[in-house]
Amino acid sequence: TSHTLTPWRTYRSENGTSIIDSGARLVIDCDRRYSSIPEPEHAANIDMIVRAVNAHDALVSALDELLKRASTCHCWDHKDNPTELCKAVDSARAALRAAKGEA
Repeated sequence: TSHTLTPWRTYRSENGTSIIDSGARLVIDCDRRYSSIPEPEHAANIDMIVRAVNAHDALVSALDELLKRASTCHCWDHKDNPTELCKAVDSARAALRAAKGEA
């Protein structure tokens, strides 16, 4: 099973903020009455989830492409004294694995 298609968006009601899809179907019920987090923080968390979900595919694709092009960086020649770029490439690879659920 795959996740609900994006983009997602927030929907605010008297019960708090929820997440809906582009067809206005409820994706996640984030009813404020069941949260111990103050409303402004609750709404900010939901907004962050929506931004992260909506940006996920584009970020994974961009990072994948960047790392393909960075494969000519020859970082493997510097294992004893890696450059800052090599460290960044390693971090990017780890982040991409995590984003793909492989970490």
